[in-house]
Amino acid sequence: MKRNIFMVTAFVLGLLSTSSMHAQSPSAPLASAKHPTTVTFRFSGPVTYVDPLLSSVASISDNITGTYTFDPTVPDTDPSDPSVGLYSSPTSSRASVGTFTAKSPPVIFNIFDNMLLSDGLTYRTQYRISLSQTLGIVNGLTYVGFTLDLWSNSTTPLSILSSDAFPATPPAINDFQCNQLRFYFQDVNGGVHYIIGTLKTLSAHH
Repeated sequence: MKRNIFMVTAFVLGLLSTSSMHAQSPSAPLASAKHPTTVTFRFSGPVTYVDPLLSSVASISDNITGTYTFDPTVPDTDPSDPSVGLYSSPTSSRASVGTFTAKSPPVIFNIFDNMLLSDGLTYRTQYRISLSQTLGIVNGLTYVGFTLDLWSNSTTPLSILSSDAFPATPPAINDFQCNQLRFYFQDVNGGVHYIIGTLKTLSAHH
């Protein structure tokens, strides 16, 4: 199935990600919070860009750190497409940079295993987590979310992931062509402002 990458991966703001829409749809309810087993991953990486309106919050080379906990048994809310896994786990998360810390459930995952993009020529393999609870105003901007992304594009199928199943172990950062950590803030006119970093570590937290 061909996918428009902007439709599939566009993150919150005025736009809602496809994964968020699936997770919040009445036909795809969040899994129960009562689960016997959860997994926690820890991540970190340096800041590479700070919007000028957020310069009092973070600086270049500050460290972005965080954790996210998830239930690896939650169902795929898009089971009809074997190249696209969309998951929502009603569990805790935290992402911090400079003086700012965001905490929120749920943790939303997009897992793309050689998803064919709308050009019909490019395959996308991607591991994305989205944390999207609004937590108030920072320097006149509304915080609207955070993403951790690992992705690769190719004109031939890649073997980075074996399926669109929910990975219960951390993916290897170096297996992907690109990665990014990004905080999203929105102004009153709908403009979007970012703090962006590079993912350096991703590991299981015991």
